Amino acid sequence: MKSCSEAFFLIRSGLYGTCSILVESTTFLEKYIRHNEFVCWLETNDGSYLFEEGATFFVKNSLVNDSAGFVSFEPVNFQGYYLRHLNYQLKFSKNDSIELFRNYLETYLKTQ
Repeated sequence: MKSCSEAFFLIRSGLYGTCSILVESTTFLEKYIRHNEFVCWLETNDGSYLFEEGATFFVKNSLVNDSAGFVSFEPVNFQGYYLRHLNYQLKFSKNDSIELFRNYLETYLKTQ
């Protein structure tokens, strides 16, 4: 990827019912955000159970901002963990209510 302006994603129906989503890249066709050991990567759906669990997220009310349009993403297989950025990577971290967690999460949400 050459720049952030090339990073676009589509929200697709998830594999765990109506409240779940998949996040598909428009830059890299048929690649989805999937976490592996809590770090996010773009990967192809190989039809495996591991892909299904690692690439499906629940959309939750924002942990940081109550304004319309802000949400948090929780992986289906690790309740209480939420998508954030840290050191230029997307990761899932436990919501321990520490201010640092909330600051990183808020920064991610504001960049969207």
